[in-house]
Amino acid sequence: MVIYLSLLVLAAGWLLIYLILRGFFSRESLGNLKLYPLAFVLRSKKAIEFFDKVVDKSPLLWTVLSNIGVAIGFGLTAFSIYFLAKNLGTYLFAPQQVGPQNIVVPLIIGVTIKLEHLPYILLALGIVLITHEGMHGLVARLEKIRLKSTGFFLAFIFPGGFVEPDEEEFNKAP
Repeated sequence: MVIYLSLLVLAAGWLLIYLILRGFFSRESLGNLKLYPLAFVLRSKKAIEFFDKVVDKSPLLWTVLSNIGVAIGFGLTAFSIYFLAKNLGTYLFAPQQVGPQNIVVPLIIGVTIKLEHLPYILLALGIVLITHEGMHGLVARLEKIRLKSTGFFLAFIFPGGFVEPDEEEFNKAP
């Protein structure tokens, strides 16, 4: 019950902030910040210049690293399928070996996660978002695909990042 109340309070807070900001600021004055009732998106073009500089200095290095990343991705996908299939088989055909299960609990700051853990979670999310989306940007520039923007967003309680390629150039790429 506490989780539902917390989510309701969070949603009401988001909606209140959205209405206040929409009332005080025009769309033009918010610049690269786009507001939605339960989300915001912040876009920037500053990282695109950085991607160009890094790729221009050592394109061979980034080609090798991106190919290694693809190989590791396929390997981890195969391992994940094996791991999930093995566990599903054990769960279905030998449930006595499984034992008591922990339930999946959403990560809600202040409810299921202590506030003192928040800095560590934000640090981990920041590292993952920057490296993951950064590699998308580097590989896109390595393949000569123009980028429209980069940025991050917060949709309700879910943070994320993005690198937005030019769709026409992306579809034309080999």
